[in-house]
Amino acid sequence: MNYSNKIGCYQGDCDVLLGKYPKFSDYVKEFSRTQLGKGLDLGCGPGACNGKFFQSCTLDGCDADKSVVDSAPEDYQDCFAFKLGKDSLPYNDENKDFVILSCVIQHLNSYDELVTGLADVARILKPTGQLFLMFKAGANDTQLTHYNEVYNEIREFRVFHPDNIQELAKKNLKLRVISCENLLDDNWIPYSCMVLEKQSLHGQSVSL
Repeated sequence: MNYSNKIGCYQGDCDVLLGKYPKFSDYVKEFSRTQLGKGLDLGCGPGACNGKFFQSCTLDGCDADKSVVDSAPEDYQDCFAFKLGKDSLPYNDENKDFVILSCVIQHLNSYDELVTGLADVARILKPTGQLFLMFKAGANDTQLTHYNEVYNEIREFRVFHPDNIQELAKKNLKLRVISCENLLDDNWIPYSCMVLEKQSLHGQSVSL
């Protein structure tokens, strides 16, 4: 889904109807409090609104649209165009301490793209590095269509079931789930918010 036409009107945050916090941004803020070192905001969106929460870290950003990348503020050290599930991240293995993947995987075309994309994310995470993963949830690998009042348009998304994500993370990606919460946004659409941690070289992970 192209966001180049939403740079000036991007809905960078929204209300949570059912959940621990009242805003989506509150979940990113909570994650930011435990993070240090080098991170990547993958799918940063117009204006890259997550960067302001990670002032004690070195943060890169990327997005599928070049015009969206160009809209990112100076909070990001490096910004580049990138398509999850299709491109390979331009980093060596175990390069990042954390990755933010918020409201991105719902824009993928298939479960195969999800597997490929998350494997690449897991590759660049350092041992005990963490992934913040928020996504629209539903019957696994199905299409969701809804009307968005903010943009006045019909929108389509690919949804995934949290159980399938957790199984993939554990069996294929060597990531363990630190936390998982299901919530409901102001369009009455269910979401899942997870924090996953990469196993260390000895097969163990460390909780923060």
